[in-house]
Parts: sequence; structure tokens; C-alpha cells
Amino acid sequence: MATINLGAIKFNWKGTYNNSTAYAVDDVVSSGGNSYVCILASTGNAVSNGTYWNLMAQAGTNGTDLSTTLTTQGDILYRDGSGLQRLAKGTANQELRINSGATAPEWHTPAVADLTNLSATNLTSGTIPNARYGTPTFSGANLTNLPSGASKYGQVIYVASRTSVSSVTSVGSFADFGSSPTVSITPTATSSKVLVEFNFQVSGGGSGSGFDLALCDGSNNVLATSGIYGSASIGTTMRALHTANTTSAVTYKLRGKVNSSGGHHLYLYAQPSNPALEIYMTATEILA
Repeated sequence: MATINLGAIKFNWKGTYNNSTAYAVDDVVSSGGNSYVCILASTGNAVSNGTYWNLMAQAGTNGTDLSTTLTTQGDILYRDGSGLQRLAKGTANQELRINSGATAPEWHTPAVADLTNLSATNLTSGTIPNARYGTPTFSGANLTNLPSGASKYGQVIYVASRTSVSSVTSVGSFADFGSSPTVSITPTATSSKVLVEFNFQVSGGGSGSGFDLALCDGSNNVLATSGIYGSASIGTTMRALHTANTTSAVTYKLRGKVNSSGGHHLYLYAQPSNPALEIYMTATEILA
């Protein structure tokens, strides 16, 4: 019976090419990252010799070893104009956003982190985050850095004062109280107006012609009222919209006048009695 030699009926993997190994048809070797199949038995013929070898599979381009780019837990991988880049992990409470040039991601600390000394009873300074109107700044009772499009209100100055009872005995002309509390504000523009409000208690003693009160900007009366009579303590509010026309500090205070002679007094109450009698003063800048 005749015998037929079918040769190899499958490829034979021989590993890395060895110049001293005898190779038969359908042997497969690797060299330089490529795979080659033997098409003619031989020994010592390199895989580059097309008489004995055919290219079976060609190596592709090596990928990037990300372990050399990403080095720390939390790193983020992104591509810039030249290749893959590492963005190191941010800090606690930061947010991921695109940079101002819209070219790459970056970590951002939200504006709320600018608040300092914040607790249930203590809010002293910092900035107020507001995506629509920028970041107003506050320090104590002062509120500044409000953009013109946000509101007509600029800074707000608030003062509460307790002092000993003081009085005015000046007849016929306004004079300062002995210890008159004040509120000061520095307008940000000469076109701004200042809304000034004083809340306090007064009492007149003995003058049949009554007493007058004035709210002044240091030397000039901004608002005056007359006709205070009687010895009972009167809760009073004086409010005026003042055109300061300056960017220098303006100090507002109360003045009084007695309308008849005879040693009469106009009393201003602001003392730590029970209940406490306080003078509340507010100066609010109104932007033009």
C-alpha cells in the first residue's frame, strides 16, 4: 500500500528563532516582535530570507506604559497637545473643571472655601460666593465689592451702642450730646448716596417750648426735627438719604437743641440698664 507524507498538519511553535536550529516547513518562530513561518526546511537562514521564511504576524506599535505616567492613587490621565499627561489628585473638597484656556482639566477650590471664622454665632470676614454677581466681601458689618449689576446697595455699616445717659442744654442752636454715638462710612464713589438711620430714645425735661433734634454728618445737619415735649422717654427713629458727594469717610451723629432758657435738658438714653437701652445706627451706601 502506498504511503503519502502529508507533512505537518498544523503549525509548530518553536519559540524565538535560533540560527543553529534545523527548521522544517510550518515551523513558526518569533523574531524582533514578529512571527515567521518556515516555507522551506533549512538551518542557519535568517527569517529575513524570503526563500525560507514568510512573515506570519507583524508587531504593532507599542502602547504607552501608564504605570510611568500615573504614579499616585487618585491621579487622572488626560491628553494635551503632545500626548498623555498626568493630573495629580486634588485636595479635599476641590472640584474638577476646565482651565481658563479651555485646554485641560484642573482642580479648583470653590469660593465658599474663602469664608473664614464661620460658626453658628461668629461670622467675621471672608467672601460670599455668588455665580451671578461675583464675590462680595464682608468684614464684620461691612459689605463691599458688590458689582453694579447686582444691586443698588453697596456697603452696609451697622453699630449698636450703649453709653451713659448724655444730654444737651444748648439754647437756640444745635450742639453735640456729651457722649453721642456715631456711625462712619466711606463711600466708594462721589455719586453714591448714604441711607442713614438712627434708632434711639430721648426725653425732654422742663422746656415749654420743646426741643429739636438733628442728624448731622459731623458739622452740617442732614435732617432736623422739632417739637419734642414732655419728660417721658420717647422711642425715636431718624432716617435720611444723604448725598455725601465724597469718597472720604463720613461720620454721622445726633445733635440736640433746647428752645427756651432755664437750664432745661434734652436727654439721650443709651445705657446697659434692664432692659438695655441701645442706640442702633446704620449707614448704607446706595450706588448710583
